Amino acid sequence: MSTSQPEENEPLSPPVTSEEAERPSANRSLIDMTLVVMTVVVVVSTMSWWLGGNVDPEKRGGLEAGNDLPQIVAEGWLNGEAPTAEQLKGKVIVVNAWFTTCPHCLTEAPTLVKTHAAYRDRDVVFIGLTFEGADQLPDIERFLGGTGISWPNGYGALGTLTELEAEYFPAAWVIGRDGKIVWSHDSPGELADGIELALSQK
Repeated sequence: MSTSQPEENEPLSPPVTSEEAERPSANRSLIDMTLVVMTVVVVVSTMSWWLGGNVDPEKRGGLEAGNDLPQIVAEGWLNGEAPTAEQLKGKVIVVNAWFTTCPHCLTEAPTLVKTHAAYRDRDVVFIGLTFEGADQLPDIERFLGGTGISWPNGYGALGTLTELEAEYFPAAWVIGRDGKIVWSHDSPGELADGIELALSQK
């Protein structure tokens, strides 16, 4: 009587039952469901931040009013040289934080440009900062040129943005003539209100 021997490299294993055969499919379904749930959680969390929910969409974090403006340090500058302490002395300063792939930074840019035009002759200095470095200069230049932003912008400013406790972008701070922050995105009113507040202070 002939007997059947396994092929040389064929593993020896017991027959697979129908229940075991269904397990890989069940496991894949469980993994797929987990990924869907995780995606929904991320989307809902993001929309809650922007649309309200249990989170105030205007709360962007960052250094609050009453704090001193940290020293502004950047790897390099576009649209002019780094502003000096002498140039900033006695001026109201607007610091805007952004980055090139931030859709809301792009959306907010036209309003920022209009606000700059309205106040540039009233001893108000605008300074832009991005954490992106010199390796992203083409993108940075494209962003600035496309939005019409003409004031000095520092790139590679991660250290300063960290000191400003920037969490969400875009972000902005208005600094009074005494060097203290008088307005941020978490303050009442709009950017122009913060500038007017700073200008009204002696």
